[in-house]
Amino acid sequence: MPSGIDDRVSNLPSDEEFGAVRTLDFLENALTGKGTMMLKAKLASIEALSDFEKLATALGMPTFVTHHLARWTRDEEFGRQILNGVNPVVIKKCVTLPPNFPVTTAMVHESLVRGLSLEDEMMAGHIYICDYKILDGLPCKDGWFCAAPICLLYVNKKKDLIPIAIQLKQKPGSDNPIFLPTDNWADWTLAKMYYQSACTQYHQIATHYLPCHAATEVYGMGVMRNLPDAHPIFKLLRPHFRYTMAINTKGRLKLMNDGGTVDRIFAIGGEGRRQLMYRGGMAYNIHCTNIKRSVQERGVDDPNILPGYYYRDDGLKIWHAIEDYVTDVLNEFYSSDGDVKNDPELQNFARDIYTNGFPGHHCFLGSFYGERFGEKTVQCAVTKFVKTLANIEDKIKEKQVS
Repeated sequence: MPSGIDDRVSNLPSDEEFGAVRTLDFLENALTGKGTMMLKAKLASIEALSDFEKLATALGMPTFVTHHLARWTRDEEFGRQILNGVNPVVIKKCVTLPPNFPVTTAMVHESLVRGLSLEDEMMAGHIYICDYKILDGLPCKDGWFCAAPICLLYVNKKKDLIPIAIQLKQKPGSDNPIFLPTDNWADWTLAKMYYQSACTQYHQIATHYLPCHAATEVYGMGVMRNLPDAHPIFKLLRPHFRYTMAINTKGRLKLMNDGGTVDRIFAIGGEGRRQLMYRGGMAYNIHCTNIKRSVQERGVDDPNILPGYYYRDDGLKIWHAIEDYVTDVLNEFYSSDGDVKNDPELQNFARDIYTNGFPGHHCFLGSFYGERFGEKTVQCAVTKFVKTLANIEDKIKEKQVS
């Protein structure tokens, strides 16, 4: 697990506490607790999907009713969420099936609309897989169940990604069937729901909390403990750790703590959560944050073969904009690898992260605070970066509208 500070929000340095606006946001949320309790009471009374539709309409969410509720059971929507939902980083190109996932052409031939065998479809790059083996064997709360699913997906002639086989547990056997779109509607829908439940629990802990919060705190602590305010890397990184320690300490007290929100609502709450945090932490490395490397290693980098993967398409544009900006800034201060090696503060920063931050290991786009740099050439890089991000954001919004 990444290391974190052992402190409470009230004892944080003033620079790390929430600002006045953010504090007011939390206060407003607390004052609306009565409304939240009323909403919970209404949700508890729901017995049919039609009741949920009425509630969403009453809350002023007609688009949710007409768009999401109308399509949530469709295979095309399931595939869209795998590509562009909360956890778009698990899907991989499948060139050979895992030995514990014995899907055959005969089982899925009705889904393979090109008339090819499953093996030929894999060779053509039309078959993808999501494997949550990291969840296998995690203890669940009494009476609760969390799958460790494997899902096979197919890019059809319409260029839609659809699921064609789901196995909910890792070990094949008579008590662990492979569910198919040709099964009855209820069985197939429930298999997809169990898959999504497992995906949600993995995402919250391993995809979101660990890299976005826990690991980010390590880098933020490294910056504050080793780099002076005037250091270019301090100026480059410091804005991105704003409120990180404040929100993390709050999260450790209410969300990720024993008996907290995650333990109450997740099947793997308690010991299962702790074990997944450990497994996810041991699997983490700095390359996990490199989207360019990630999509290449997972074999999902070609938009002609796997279209509609907007996490990849938009994410790579943002990555390249950041890469260009950071390169421009670093080139202003470091002209060679020797300059980096001979910077004792930077070396202490890296050593602290390696030794103390990760022991045991050998936006939306938002604003950018470029005023920290006084150098004219760096200010030009900041201006270019901000304009590039604004352009990317406009294109993403156009895509959302269309």
